[in-house]
Amino acid sequence: MTATGPSSRWRGAIALLGILAVGLGIGCGVVAAGVSYERVRAICDRHAVDGSADFLTVARFAQARLMLAGCAAAGVLAGLALVLLSRPLARWAGQEASRWRQDGRRVLRNWRRRYARPRLVAWLAAILVLGLVCRLPGLIGTAPRGDESFTYVHYASQPLFIVLSLYDQPNNHVLHTVLVHLSTTVFGGAIWAVRLPAFLVGLLLIPLTFVWGRRCAGTTVGLLAAALVAVATPLVEYSTNARGYTLVCLFSLVMFLTARAALRGRNRVVALGFVASAGLGLYTVPTMAFPFLGCLLWLIVTEFAAWRRLALLVALAGIWAAVCYLPILATVGPKGLLGNEYVAPLTLGDWVAAGGHLAQETVRFWYGGRWWVAVVALVLAVAGGCRLARRRLGLATGIALFVVLVGLAVVMRRWPPPRVCIHLVPFLAVWVAAGLSLLPRRSSWLAGAILVGAQAWLLFAGDLRLADQETGTLPAGTAICDWLEPRFGETDRLLLQGPADGSMLYHLYRRGLPNAWLLRPPETAERLWILVNEEGGQTLASVLAVNQLSLRPGASLPREVARCGGAVILETVMDALERLPPSPGKTPA
Repeated sequence: MTATGPSSRWRGAIALLGILAVGLGIGCGVVAAGVSYERVRAICDRHAVDGSADFLTVARFAQARLMLAGCAAAGVLAGLALVLLSRPLARWAGQEASRWRQDGRRVLRNWRRRYARPRLVAWLAAILVLGLVCRLPGLIGTAPRGDESFTYVHYASQPLFIVLSLYDQPNNHVLHTVLVHLSTTVFGGAIWAVRLPAFLVGLLLIPLTFVWGRRCAGTTVGLLAAALVAVATPLVEYSTNARGYTLVCLFSLVMFLTARAALRGRNRVVALGFVASAGLGLYTVPTMAFPFLGCLLWLIVTEFAAWRRLALLVALAGIWAAVCYLPILATVGPKGLLGNEYVAPLTLGDWVAAGGHLAQETVRFWYGGRWWVAVVALVLAVAGGCRLARRRLGLATGIALFVVLVGLAVVMRRWPPPRVCIHLVPFLAVWVAAGLSLLPRRSSWLAGAILVGAQAWLLFAGDLRLADQETGTLPAGTAICDWLEPRFGETDRLLLQGPADGSMLYHLYRRGLPNAWLLRPPETAERLWILVNEEGGQTLASVLAVNQLSLRPGASLPREVARCGGAVILETVMDALERLPPSPGKTPA
């Protein structure tokens, strides 16, 4: 091979990339100039669950076309620059590729030296099996929940261009939705395939927690923390719930693991890990801002001398997230992305009361409402924090995360729900494991085994499967569809109350049944079926009220026609009901 061989290959690759960029830019320009609003709106309407893509207004279409034209011009200019400058760029690319290879090999060598030990690998494998066993029942045995069903039907099951550009509800955790789209494209729309990305990411949290715990306080703490994460209720639940929260946990751990090394500038691969994890986390769910700002606060306090490099890395992460969000910014704008109607500020009194409610919900969600377990965990965490104070790493990160959580809650005057806080679980597990490690070696392992075993037993006993209550489910959804399908007329309407609507939407979509069952205006229906999920605490009055209806004075009560599990099916007609006046404001769900 000649000395110019690698350089020639790089030059050819760069020139080809430039030609492709020019072609793509020209294609985008043709689309921007030639596609009409009516055609695009018709395509979006066809794929919308309710048959109407109201988010795509004429003004937003014009904005999107302008942005597409700008991207087209940028693509053509960038492509021409790549072709014209292919020779010097080839030399630079060859040098950079060599440095990246060296940095990558250095990272692999370090990981092998630290973690490629048979006993350590065996322990981690056993803990992974424990996590797998705890998660499998929820992967395949839990009925579709409201939020994950809505996410799948409304976003992930749609063409990829809709997944990447539609953000009319905060349910679209975009990167996670893309992964669900790919998973269900390959494996079909079974609920386990919908949950598969969250499931795999939830398992990855176990070894990553070990790495963080080992870095904070040694191998013993790392293994104990990994075992606690394997059975932690919030992570078990959201590893089997098709939402993006386990991805946020994963990116948070990677961000903290790479942060200090990225600031020292010794390895480009590590710096890329920090930028990519922060940017992709923000692209998954905007609530990644909680761990992201916590990491920044920690770095500012502990590594302030490197503030210039920190500013550069933060800017790169922000640019990366903004580029990923470009299709959404083009269709709904920044306000549509950041203006979450469910996080409106509260009055001071309501905010204080909501803080107490959050504490109760967190204890219920994490520990099944057992305050004594929460107190034990808190005592162990405080003791562990005292031990971690010797190294500052684990203590400073925990304090920074807590300060940011409370600080943002004060600024927004709104407390986040418990599911938004589950990125704290791996860090809390390290604190608790550090507290256990203060005991004599054998006693710490015994105490850890008892704690992990008790948590696993409660999970299998069903006592702590509480995410169903937070995000909602309809266990009898399949039986309800089986009963209704042969009886439902073309002009009938099913009235129900969330989260049963999301679950039923999934079942209808999987069976190929019309969404009009749930979306047709009640006034146009010849017959109304009312689904009351008594197991979920619903009543006839609550279901009617959600649908802005009430029983007409003197009319007969709807007739009970079937019971499916904990749900009741009633039958009536619109003449027996009347419309309620519209509510003055929308109450967050």
